[in-house]
This record gives sequence, C-alpha cells and structure tokens, in this order.
Amino acid sequence: IGVAGIVLGVAVGVLGLLVIALVNLIHGLDAGDRSFYSGRDASYVLLGVLDLGVSVLLVGGSIAFLTGKLTGRIAMTVGTWTTIGFSVFWWREDRIPAFIPLVTGLLALAVLVLSYQASITRWLGVRPPPQPE
Repeated sequence: IGVAGIVLGVAVGVLGLLVIALVNLIHGLDAGDRSFYSGRDASYVLLGVLDLGVSVLLVGGSIAFLTGKLTGRIAMTVGTWTTIGFSVFWWREDRIPAFIPLVTGLLALAVLVLSYQASITRWLGVRPPPQPE
C-alpha cells in the first residue's frame, strides 16, 4: 500500500510538472503575447503547483505509513481524496485523454480503500488485537 502511494505521488508530481511545462511552452512559442500566466492559464499553473503539493503529501505520507506511523495514513488519506477530486476535474476537461485521470483516480481509490483494511488498522495500533472469547 505504501509503495502504491509512492507511485501515485510520483505520478501526480510528474503530471503537475507537465501541466506547468505545457503552459510555459505555449507562452514561450507565442512571442507577441506578453500576458504571461493570465486567465485560464493561471488556473492551470495553480493546479500544477497544487499537484506538486499533493505529490509531496502522498510521498511523505507513504514513507511514514511504511514505517508504521498513523500520521502517514492520515497524510495519505488527505492526498488520495485530493487526487480523486483532481481526477474528476481533469476527466471533465476536453483536452486531456480520459484514461489518465481514470487510472490516477482508480489508483488513488485503491490506495485509500486498502489503507483502511482491518489488518492495516491493527498493524498501525489503532485497533486493539482481537480478544478470544
């Protein structure tokens, strides 16, 4: 689960860098327009920066989760819910192929569901071990 969270975090970070790089490339090719990062492009740059923040949250939370810390699972939970929200947003965009946000959203959902299994919760020490009757 932690390794899948790291993979998800790296993928979200790469996608965020790609969004920022594409906006920069579009403005770099158009030498006549000096309104750099204005309008809709500014929102894409902001989303790219937020993607990078979520990436740091997912990778850091996954590493803490692998060491058995409850704060890691909390960070992964916040990161996966945010990733699911971003996936819904990007899925509704016409410019993005539908499989990228679909795969990212499904991986985030899988990490979220698997990190709350009873055995994982017991391993983190949140739940007491089963008592014999």
